[in-house]
Amino acid sequence: MRPTTRMRPLNLGIEPVEARREDLDEIAALSRRAFGRGFFETGIAPRLALYAPTASLIAARDLDRGALLGFCLFYMLPENGLAQFLRRPDPAARGSEGALRAGDAASSLGVIQTICVVDDLRGRGLARALVQEAETGLARHGPSDVLAPAWAFGGKAPAERMLDGLGYSKLLTVPRYWARECDEGRFQCPCRTSECVCDMVMFWKITRDLGSR
Repeated sequence: MRPTTRMRPLNLGIEPVEARREDLDEIAALSRRAFGRGFFETGIAPRLALYAPTASLIAARDLDRGALLGFCLFYMLPENGLAQFLRRPDPAARGSEGALRAGDAASSLGVIQTICVVDDLRGRGLARALVQEAETGLARHGPSDVLAPAWAFGGKAPAERMLDGLGYSKLLTVPRYWARECDEGRFQCPCRTSECVCDMVMFWKITRDLGSR
């Protein structure tokens, strides 16, 4: 019988990431390990600039050791910004995306993306804590809906169970969402074969559900 491995209790703190070079370098390094080389430069840094001043990075740290344990990004989409975000010409006219038409026109769609946790702490509630903290940050901007795009491979999104437990519903799937960055060599996805094989699954939550825990 194998001995039981005890996990050290976490003294966890979640705070906004300061715009200091050392903080961003640390986030970029964790992003590279989790998602592949170039992801921070193509998927995170541009959105911090594009969606300012509502964009914010939050980081989870071990307060005893100061180690970075995870992070996520959240922001508000601008008026009629959903099509650009989804990389579709007219999302309001397509199936389930039409449910977001009013929020898109009113610039009231919040986004929580790039939920990242170090490998050995997955499954301990850290991603959930990050999403809840991001929801609190978004609530200050008065969103009508919150969108949570999640990476999927082989038809499965690892974040689905956690998001479902927080009251999110699956809205749509965008096949090969990161293909352009991969094809151009700006992002080196560890799952890529001869072509992009990763999809983006969008999860959706109405803000009246933000209090559901």
